[in-house]
Amino acid sequence: MLLLLAACTAPPTGAEPTVCDPRTLAPGEVRARQIPCSDELVTGGEGRSGDWLLENAHARYVVRGTYAALTHLDEDGGTLIDAATPGGIDVLLEYLPDGDRRTIEAVQVDGEARLVLPGVTYRLGADDDVLTIEAAGSGVLQGRVGADRTGATVLGTEGSFVGFDGTPTGDGSAVALSGVTRAAVSREGLWPDGDDVDVVVDADRVLALDDGVERARLVVEDGRATGRVPAGALLVGERDGCAYDGVTTLGCAYLDVRVQDADGNDLVAAVTDRATPWPLPRGGGRVPLGPSARPVWVWAGPTYTAVQLAWGGVDAAATVTLHRAWRPDDVALAAPAVFVAPHAAATAAPEAAAADLAAEGVEFAVLLADDEIPTVSVDAHDRITAVAGSRAAASVWSWPWSPNSREPAHGAAPWRGLDALDLLAAMEGGQSIARLTVVDPVWVDRARTLADPDDWDPRPDAIWIDDLDDLPTFLDLLADRVDVTPLGPRTWIGVDADRNIPAYEAGIVDGRTTAGTGPRLVLTDAGVARGVRTLEVRLDAPSWMGMESVDLLTDASATTHDVAGAGRWRWTVPATASWIVAVARGTNAVPWSPDPAWAVSAPLWIVPPDRTPGG
Repeated sequence: MLLLLAACTAPPTGAEPTVCDPRTLAPGEVRARQIPCSDELVTGGEGRSGDWLLENAHARYVVRGTYAALTHLDEDGGTLIDAATPGGIDVLLEYLPDGDRRTIEAVQVDGEARLVLPGVTYRLGADDDVLTIEAAGSGVLQGRVGADRTGATVLGTEGSFVGFDGTPTGDGSAVALSGVTRAAVSREGLWPDGDDVDVVVDADRVLALDDGVERARLVVEDGRATGRVPAGALLVGERDGCAYDGVTTLGCAYLDVRVQDADGNDLVAAVTDRATPWPLPRGGGRVPLGPSARPVWVWAGPTYTAVQLAWGGVDAAATVTLHRAWRPDDVALAAPAVFVAPHAAATAAPEAAAADLAAEGVEFAVLLADDEIPTVSVDAHDRITAVAGSRAAASVWSWPWSPNSREPAHGAAPWRGLDALDLLAAMEGGQSIARLTVVDPVWVDRARTLADPDDWDPRPDAIWIDDLDDLPTFLDLLADRVDVTPLGPRTWIGVDADRNIPAYEAGIVDGRTTAGTGPRLVLTDAGVARGVRTLEVRLDAPSWMGMESVDLLTDASATTHDVAGAGRWRWTVPATASWIVAVARGTNAVPWSPDPAWAVSAPLWIVPPDRTPGG
């Protein structure tokens, strides 16, 4: 028993005994060890006891254990997840260097500590804050949600900083870096031969551009920008609403705007120049449009009119009245797939995404990222509720999700290697966890090669319709009598009196949705007479959408009806139809865009399908 006890408590090869020792190291000290206790963790970091630590008097770096990467499913650990000065705050989510990371060994040499992996070595000297990364020279960087990533550096509050000397490719939250050999928690460590900057500037921040790539961002205090930047970097001032020539202000201009309805009530709305939306809280605010004259739009989503303003490039004030196009008393607008950081192509934090969505009338949102589960701290932002979802291989996502940082991608389902049906079961979470699952046409095509839709078990709750090119897949499922609800970029969900997460989810499960870009369709069965069934069809949409037609599609016929905007009509279909779907088409998804508006209703089942697989 003594031998067994000794075997269980022996430290990892090359590591010092795992005794908790949370002190700050003295100058000249350096160590590599497996973290024995929570007191040795980095403040605000993702590290846990059992992960690995490289530290000295100047810097602390945490390398995740080999069990799993933090943000990528089915990848080994051995990734860099925390970086900070002693007592400082971590702003790094994860850096995944290319290379074999299946084992870790801690090694102490004279004046240096190392973590040695088969394809990666991390080295930290005793007297500097620079972590040398010996790997393939490339990897993926993901900064903490809410931190400011600029180039290959991540900035946080209170001067927290971690930088890599690689070159970024891509503008999203997660970026590929090439040529990485070092990381540092100070600008001096990252750019030892850099330039010290001290300039007077009328800006909120100063960017340092190196061959057109933003490498650093300096915060301005009391009208001065100070700090270190790469040698020879070009400095550019920046403030929302202003234009600069280097650090010289060319001009600034702001629109003070109040948005209200016809009764004089303040609205949540947005101002946009077709590129950047600026959300306004209820009561309005100041919009930094800048000195460039151009048209801008004021809008509040698909239930209101929209107004175009001629922005003249000088300070101005305006009160804008938006009129109700229709009143959504019994429905809520949802955004079921919104990508936020650390998604590879998204930079918005959940809070920022929620503000943008609230400005267009969205009440419910599902926030997604690549593998990683976004941290959702948005409970109610001007009547918007958000939940975290998990997406697998771009073809299935589900919610709600509970993050667990001990698992890869914070608890997302390990989807690699699973066929379509097993993937759906994994994303559903099993009988003990009730998650809503959404599949796209790619999943449907793969699942059909494995089993007839009648035998799918479990079955998806909803199908994603990205545009009308996906409509045939939805109709094919209905022809196979698979009861799925359509969801799209903007989806209307029928709700009862309550407007909360269970009510939104119940509306999806019960098939009370309209998928699309913002129009809403309602189908009501008015009964059968003389061999035909009469439908009442209602289309709700603002006039700027330019609605032109409504198709009635059934398993027995297809008819097209020309319309001129929103309205209510009574049309007929064959009495033999077992299901009916309406599709509406218009000219403008948003007031300033030629992208078409469209809507697809949930099926009206005349002969309901058996919801039991195999039934």
